[in-house]
Amino acid sequence: MKLLFVGLDDDYSVRFLESTAGIASIEIEHATSRTEADRYLARELVDVIVLNLDGIAVDGVALPSEAYKFLQTSTENSTSILTCCVTSESIEAELVNSLLNASRSADIWAVGEKAPTVNIWATDNLQNLIDYLKHQIEAVACVDAIVINSGGKILSLIPKQTRVLKIFANMLGGVSCNVEKLDGGLSSSRVFKIRVQNAQGHERISAVAKIDKFEKVVSESSKYQNEVSRLPVGAYAPHVGEVNAGASEYSGIFYRLLNSNDKPLYQVLLEDPDLAAEVVPKLQASMSPWHSFGALTQESIQSVRQQMIDDETVSELLVIYPELDWIGDFESKLIYIRKSCIHKDLHGGNVFVNSQNEPVLIDFADIGYASAVFDPITLELSLFTHPGTNEKLDWLPDFSTTPWFEIDSYLNGCPYADYIRACREWSHLVAGGDDAVCAGCYAYMLKQLKYKDVEPDLVLSLLRSVRATVGP
Repeated sequence: MKLLFVGLDDDYSVRFLESTAGIASIEIEHATSRTEADRYLARELVDVIVLNLDGIAVDGVALPSEAYKFLQTSTENSTSILTCCVTSESIEAELVNSLLNASRSADIWAVGEKAPTVNIWATDNLQNLIDYLKHQIEAVACVDAIVINSGGKILSLIPKQTRVLKIFANMLGGVSCNVEKLDGGLSSSRVFKIRVQNAQGHERISAVAKIDKFEKVVSESSKYQNEVSRLPVGAYAPHVGEVNAGASEYSGIFYRLLNSNDKPLYQVLLEDPDLAAEVVPKLQASMSPWHSFGALTQESIQSVRQQMIDDETVSELLVIYPELDWIGDFESKLIYIRKSCIHKDLHGGNVFVNSQNEPVLIDFADIGYASAVFDPITLELSLFTHPGTNEKLDWLPDFSTTPWFEIDSYLNGCPYADYIRACREWSHLVAGGDDAVCAGCYAYMLKQLKYKDVEPDLVLSLLRSVRATVGP
């Protein structure tokens, strides 16, 4: 267990460090200032904080206010780290209320015990605190003993992200879990397929794990409850749990897969393009409760683009790609679009396909109201931008000679023609008009230019093709 002790080099710190010196499986870092403590928290996975409220140093002087500020920032900038506050003073009502507000009840280590994440100990009650910490050591050891099996693949997990997976496995009585990396997308979140096994070797669950910063996981959970439940049962992976404590600033949200052999749609496409093409109209039908109820509105192409990428980012891109100096006039054009609730990140890694070739949605972090065309456009164009597929394709379009909008000539010789055609038909059904389809393509591809892993020449040629289709 890793413990951060925050307090001065005083009598209490000496007694505390001496009392914990002989305890096995505990690693202690002593920070005497708020700056030192903040830096350590940012760098390391900390299991428990012991904070001396009598004061921490500023220019060598003990200031209780610095201890309170550290408590506030540590609880704001992380999921719940178990924090033990020690003090030699009687606690006033205002401070008690402040500490209670910073705390919440949580089963941090998924051992079936909910407890406050912030508690208070008197400095003359050191032995009871030591006994409490020994109990936490046992709980942390139980979590850390869980084995992560990668199948020999590089997962690129940092310790805080690994802790999220282990706590989830512990929640289900697991002793090991097989983990497969599913991301490779362009966002900062991490996505994995996880299969939890118990001591008898039985699989407890097969799930998709989404690991991100705490506030983003909370937002995704809210969107799931408010919007995903409107879709037909079976159209989306059921939410089966969250880890919102015990992993510093990281949290996890988990979605159950019915079968461990369920595959991402882009994998199905690469293995069998005909099967992937059959999935698209099924996905379209399952998402119709979102897409079918949007009214037509007249907006500028700039307004459509702003739903995908903001003005500040576009200004930065214009510095890098001055050949896009035409977009100001292009974006001023007024078009009709249909707005609705959309997934907004509907690439082939966020659609799983089960053994009946039925689509199952995952990853709901970006759900919102925007141009309905963005979902099918993303499904089509992510073939050329998503790392899960773009490096594995054996066909790429030549937009300099073949207009993207003219679907028949564009797909000449394409092994994925039926899949792309199904996506494009879906786009025309929900977009609100031909110009809305092109505007959706323009906004999506312009956004891709901000990512380092995308081939800019391909993106720029497609943008020119769309410009020629819509006109000046």
